[in-house]
Amino acid sequence: MVCSLVQKRCGLFTGAEEIKTADQAEIFGGDAGVALDPCYHQACDTFVNVSKKILGQMSDAAAFAILTYAMNTESVSAEPAMDNLRLQSQEQEPATIDGSS
Repeated sequence: MVCSLVQKRCGLFTGAEEIKTADQAEIFGGDAGVALDPCYHQACDTFVNVSKKILGQMSDAAAFAILTYAMNTESVSAEPAMDNLRLQSQEQEPATIDGSS
């Protein structure tokens, strides 16, 4: 996950809107000076041109971020997520099978 302090946002970025350099065009093909994904947010941006490899990588990254913040939110909050759950569960009376305390 990438965070930008200047733009004050975090997320997963594939670089779709970045412009391809001459070196990238030589290595990967395509034209220099054009967006890496010319269909990004255009009518041609459909499931037909999705990279399954990149979709898998971004899905893994999203799952990792969700699991990371589910376990510990100290990097974005003063209170860790799991510690809050433990404290809340300790404060509650245990329930019985019939629902009484």
